[in-house]
Amino acid sequence: MATLKWNSAHERPPLMRWLWFALGWLMVGLGVIGALLPVMPTTIFLILAVGCFARSSPKFEQRLLAHPRYGPSLRLWREQGAVSRKGKAFASAGMAVGFVLFCWGAHPSWRLLLGVGLFFAASAGYVLSRPAPRLDPTPLVDVGDAETRAARRRASTPDSDGTPDDAAC
Repeated sequence: MATLKWNSAHERPPLMRWLWFALGWLMVGLGVIGALLPVMPTTIFLILAVGCFARSSPKFEQRLLAHPRYGPSLRLWREQGAVSRKGKAFASAGMAVGFVLFCWGAHPSWRLLLGVGLFFAASAGYVLSRPAPRLDPTPLVDVGDAETRAARRRASTPDSDGTPDDAAC
C-alpha cells in the first residue's frame, strides 16, 4: 500500500495545515506569556511555533524568523542548533528560580520534588550541552542567490546600442 508524501506546506491536506497552523499560534501564545512571566520560557515556544508554521504557513514562519528581538535566536537554532551563552545563562537561571519558587510555593512531597528536580536538571543539561554559536559569519541571504540576481540584472541591462550585454554573464 503506497503512502502519500507532501513536500511543502501547500501540498499538505487542508486539515493538517490548519492543525499545524493552530498549534503554531498556540505556541506563539505560550511564548508571549513566557515573555511576560519571568519563570516561563519564551524562545522554546517560538522555536516550536516556527516548526509548526513551516508545515502550515511560510508567511508566518518568515515573520517569526525576521522578528527583531527573537528572530536571531530562532535563526541561530535553525541554522546551527546553537544556543548563545546569554541564552544558556538565562535558561538555567530561569529553571533554578522556577524550581525554588515551586519548592517554596507548592510544598511538594519529596517524590514530586525529586521528579521536578530531575526534569529541571535534565532540561538544563540539554540546554547547556548545545553548541555555542560559530563565529564565522554566515550570510542572512544565500550568497549564491545574490550572485544569481546580480548576474540576471547585468544580463538584462542593455548596452549602449540597446542589446543585452551577454559578456556580463
